[in-house]
Amino acid sequence: KKNFKVLFIGNLNYLPNILACKDFVKNVLPDLKNKIPNLKFCIVGDVKKSVKIYLSKNKDVQIVGSKKNLTKYANNSICGLANLSIATGVQVKVLTYMTFGLPVVCSKQVSLNFAKNVLTYNSNSELADQILKLKNKKVLWNIFSKKSFKFVKKFKWENISKRYLNLLSS
Repeated sequence: KKNFKVLFIGNLNYLPNILACKDFVKNVLPDLKNKIPNLKFCIVGDVKKSVKIYLSKNKDVQIVGSKKNLTKYANNSICGLANLSIATGVQVKVLTYMTFGLPVVCSKQVSLNFAKNVLTYNSNSELADQILKLKNKKVLWNIFSKKSFKFVKKFKWENISKRYLNLLSS
């Protein structure tokens, strides 16, 4: 009930992240604000001045810049957002959200590397619906929070180093 943020972590000097944030602010946030009046879109990361000026025009966008400790921003977030339309490889932003146990909502392009451990969408209205479901259904939020914690454990240094050493010894 206290969750009123959608969190986006990423460098906003990088075109795919800029496009993702602009699209969310223009095409998804207004619909969500009608249903969740206190909602804020929180962006953590380096932000180009022109992009900051553009996004800051919306009073529901909170740009905090680069931060070393993300706990404060992950707390009280509905989800982590990875709505990139241009994406390749494993997106570190998704793994970062998962380390905090945040459910993650991803575009199809981003979700390919995360199987059923993230929520996906096909349209802006579906994106808004996924966020609303997480906000309103605690059980669903808990399911995806647990999936996040479980999935990200595969990427812990201890697990990776064991696999690496096994490869070297075989």
